[in-house]
Amino acid sequence: MNNKGEMNQIGVLIVIFITVIVGLALLLSIADGVGESTSLGTAVNETVTLAANGGVTDLTGKHVTSMVLLNWTTNVTILDGNYTILNNQINSAGELTAQIQTDTVQFQGNASRASYTYQPTGYIPSAGGRSITTIIILLTALAIAVVAMAPVFKGPLKDMIGRW
Repeated sequence: MNNKGEMNQIGVLIVIFITVIVGLALLLSIADGVGESTSLGTAVNETVTLAANGGVTDLTGKHVTSMVLLNWTTNVTILDGNYTILNNQINSAGELTAQIQTDTVQFQGNASRASYTYQPTGYIPSAGGRSITTIIILLTALAIAVVAMAPVFKGPLKDMIGRW
């Protein structure tokens, strides 16, 4: 084979190598984003100071479930009737958040410990949406594999590999 043909093959190999490296870097970034958008967060013993009666305090995340609220000083559980969880609220900073509203005078200004599960900002609430999002990782990995393998199975690289 002539030098020009071998140089073309080396150029193709370099392009494939660079494409795979860039693809793997993008795959890591995509996987990180998918993980953040499909995983629930957990707050354990988060310090929360309850607002005045009828007032609200922002919580971590945009949607909260499984709330357990303990009085800081007595370590006694504050029952559900003393507060209300308000999900998907716009706070004073214009952010989507969950809030806890104080419903009795007894606990206003009370320092409490809150434990709960929450949906972080960017979480996909739809189960179907989360499933489709996780498939994106698989399809990206498949695309990288196709880019890496396609030139090997066709063209002059096939002949070059056959000689080794």
